[in-house]
Amino acid sequence: MVSRRWSGRAPRAVVRAFVSALAFLAVVSAQGPAVVTHLDLQYSEGVARDGRRNSLDVYLPGRVSRPPLVVFLHGGGWSAGQKEPYERLARALCTQGIGCAPINTRMFPFVRPDAMARDCARVFGFLHDSAERLGFDPERMFLMGHSAGAHLVSLAVLDEAIWRHSGVSRAAVCGVIALSGVYDARPRHFVLERIFGRDVTARAAMSPVQFARADAPPFSIVWAERDIPGIGLSSRMFANALRAHGAAVELRKLENRDHVDYMFQLDAHGAVGAAAVNPAAVNLVPLVTRSVWRHLARSRSGPRQAVAARRFEVKTAQIAGRLPIALFGPAGRQRDAVGWLVLAVDAVDRPAATALAREVAARGRVVALVDITGLPRADDRRAIATFDRMVQGCADAIERFGAPVARPVVGAMGAAGWLVGVSSLPTRGALVLGSAAARAVVEGVLEGGRKHGRDPAALLAANARPMLLLASERDAAVDRPATHRLSRLLTRRGDCAVDLAAPAVRELARAAAAGDPTLAEFVVAFLDG
Repeated sequence: MVSRRWSGRAPRAVVRAFVSALAFLAVVSAQGPAVVTHLDLQYSEGVARDGRRNSLDVYLPGRVSRPPLVVFLHGGGWSAGQKEPYERLARALCTQGIGCAPINTRMFPFVRPDAMARDCARVFGFLHDSAERLGFDPERMFLMGHSAGAHLVSLAVLDEAIWRHSGVSRAAVCGVIALSGVYDARPRHFVLERIFGRDVTARAAMSPVQFARADAPPFSIVWAERDIPGIGLSSRMFANALRAHGAAVELRKLENRDHVDYMFQLDAHGAVGAAAVNPAAVNLVPLVTRSVWRHLARSRSGPRQAVAARRFEVKTAQIAGRLPIALFGPAGRQRDAVGWLVLAVDAVDRPAATALAREVAARGRVVALVDITGLPRADDRRAIATFDRMVQGCADAIERFGAPVARPVVGAMGAAGWLVGVSSLPTRGALVLGSAAARAVVEGVLEGGRKHGRDPAALLAANARPMLLLASERDAAVDRPATHRLSRLLTRRGDCAVDLAAPAVRELARAAAAGDPTLAEFVVAFLDG
């Protein structure tokens, strides 16, 4: 049965809408297709066994003359993934007037990551040379990668030996958008060991954080609130290293996102699928678009100039009291001193901790080094109360360094580790330095938790503070089982445990005085979180 409302002649409004739609389609047809595609282009020959691994696609907005181009590399743990699923992302960027080239590279186990990074460099050179033929602007080209792809594009553009394979100047890269990447391959992790091997030198040689440089292109570094443990820490470390050389860096943490969801919640128009339910959901396309235009505006302001790495003059102070406390911080009132650390040590670890504290202070943060040698046994409640009172008393003295007097991060090295788990202070986080400190947490807190009035199984679960464990495979063998146990607990909680394939943590702390900043870089990045 036909409705009486629609019987006979169509309403005038419907006719007008239909005519307008036809007129719009006619204009669109005259202007050309919305997206111009060039699929499965080979960017190099005779390298990969499978030609598809040396191919790329180019998507360009059909109604924009010489648009900018974002070269995008997928994630997949260096051993999986391909360009085709990112057609939706490419088309979404085209709606914003930005071209996109999703690419493939060779993958593990056929090659190591340094060879994959060379593929990235070859891709950029090929596209730069093909820009006029394909129809985009070679002066407005960007690199973007997600997860393993973020690592590879960052390594490619920063490592001089790798970038040489592009055949073009590094200045041709207007910016890098790095999403949820790993920028330091030195920490021990089963995935990193499988991909990068166990050799410490080789792992460092494939870590973008080791290649930070003054002439780096501008970076936008992004990670998710619920990302893989360690991604946020790695991102902040990388940003700090770039900034220390004067490079331009933007940092952003995506709230309520995980490692992959913000990459794939796109419809054909670039909208987030959950936006109707959650208006606060993150849309990746505007984020990338804003980064592109900001980087272009920065590049138009003139050539980048090297900025000398900034180091603060270290100032120390002593606080009288039951426990010896030494403060290390930047001289004068530094408004960018973003965090402070209370580090508990005993007499054995104090020299190493002092070297570490000086290096952290040289990077603009404040460390209160508390010597707990005179405290009673770990199960004495009075010891905990004494430590907490001493830390609270540091706040007034901290002001002279210009640091914000807010909640500190509480950390410990060696036998002092038990204090990290039992301190009742309101803190921003907890830091466990070394396998000996991990053993003190396990034996003095987890296994001895009831001595402190807490259930061992619920102790860490009830502690909402972020926690970071920094240990080394070369720490004392007797302490390593405790490290493994605490690492498993922290990973299950979503915290971060970093097992460095390097000298023992105590030796790493001492090495700070000799110019090895490895441990300080991790500590500063955690303080900034």
